[in-house]
Amino acid sequence: MYNYGLALINQQLYDANSHLLTSISYIGTDGHGSTRFLTDANANLTDTYTFDAYGLLMPGASSGSTPNNYLYCGQQWDNDLGFYYLRARYYKPDSGRFWTMDTYEGNSEDPLSLHKYLYCKGSPVDGIDPSGHGEDIDVLAGSFLGSAIDAFNAAATMVGRASALSKVNAIAQVTAAAYTAYLAYDVARVNVQNWINRGKNAFRQRFPNRTIPKIVPIPEPLMPAVAKHIEVHQAADPSSMFLVRASIGVNIVNRAKVLLRSWALPKGAGLTWDEYPFASSVQGGGANVSLWPVPYMENALQGGVIAGSYALENINPGDEFAVIVVF
Repeated sequence: MYNYGLALINQQLYDANSHLLTSISYIGTDGHGSTRFLTDANANLTDTYTFDAYGLLMPGASSGSTPNNYLYCGQQWDNDLGFYYLRARYYKPDSGRFWTMDTYEGNSEDPLSLHKYLYCKGSPVDGIDPSGHGEDIDVLAGSFLGSAIDAFNAAATMVGRASALSKVNAIAQVTAAAYTAYLAYDVARVNVQNWINRGKNAFRQRFPNRTIPKIVPIPEPLMPAVAKHIEVHQAADPSSMFLVRASIGVNIVNRAKVLLRSWALPKGAGLTWDEYPFASSVQGGGANVSLWPVPYMENALQGGVIAGSYALENINPGDEFAVIVVF
């Protein structure tokens, strides 16, 4: 029996004869959604898992014997076939290929999408394909994970204090944050384009004589606290509506600066710090950046919407975009 929240939480094992509960295993995942360890009900580590990029389990680097079929990307492993079940098709990790041909014809402007068997366009570190359809490949929030870990390391270096334990705890937290951001984007991604369109309409009404820029929408119904934060900041500084996407290096430095500022600030249970302008913008990280405590899931959802907007609006480092609160 399995228990689910935003993802798989634990599995309960029962005796085949008496049907009595024999053990509970809690599942720990990484930013990719892959199961990396199991613990018992007392939080004792019982099993560990290490995968290569394509999901092949590396026995020498793994441990434990608890029965568990949910492994790489949190997907179900069929031990009899030696394949992962990904709905439309079965996937074989030792070859990085699907068993059968994709029904998606592909996009001529994206050559890798034309391959009928390749998993995640040959780039499994950056995406997952839980549906088995090439057109449904989801871009992971790996950039959130990498940037968060790098930002933590940079901040720890700046202040010169971070014990090994606090570093492990911080990395565990940003891993959870990155995966939550991915899950939030996965929930919201079908509506991101709709919110972008509404943002463009709002911009057109507000600035009828201006060319509509690339848009990052902030949906107020989905994240009211985040939307209020941005509204207040933009009211005080109207120019902050227009941001420029930063390079990864600048993004990391900006996030390190935000971590330093928020290190000891009280924020309350269930809350996290939202910064504006975004750390992923050139304007982020400076003294003019405001920090507001907002619900954790709102911040994660915002990260997913930003990532989706960057992709859908083709906002690259150096590109200007407008941040629009939409209702």
